[in-house]
Amino acid sequence: MTSSKRFCSFCNQARPHASRLIWPVRGRWHLATPSRCFAAGYAGEGGLQENFAALTVIAGALADIVIGLAILWRPVSRYGLWAALIISLTYVVIGTTLVPRLWADPLGPMLKIWPVLILNLVAMAIREDR
Repeated sequence: MTSSKRFCSFCNQARPHASRLIWPVRGRWHLATPSRCFAAGYAGEGGLQENFAALTVIAGALADIVIGLAILWRPVSRYGLWAALIISLTYVVIGTTLVPRLWADPLGPMLKIWPVLILNLVAMAIREDR
């Protein structure tokens, strides 16, 4: 077996798990207290009140977890992938509107969305309807 065939075999085995794991892990990460406070600080910097900023971060984290669970469950995975695409673009629009300086940070939250978005599009393209 050539190295390219081994790599393709690995990718075919890993692809279903990559997109499925990103969303619930990201949601759980944002529910952790330090991360939640940090994200709420950004929202507060954008002009949201403290309570509303915290509520927004918690709602986004719960949405990430629900999307991840939907992607895991094959009968509704198509809807989960579409929801992931929509919420990623929503994060870009809201983040750009509230705190545009986040684009300047090379490892900032705005630039981290794009690899997840691309992985999601790949998962949508190669998803097998059964």
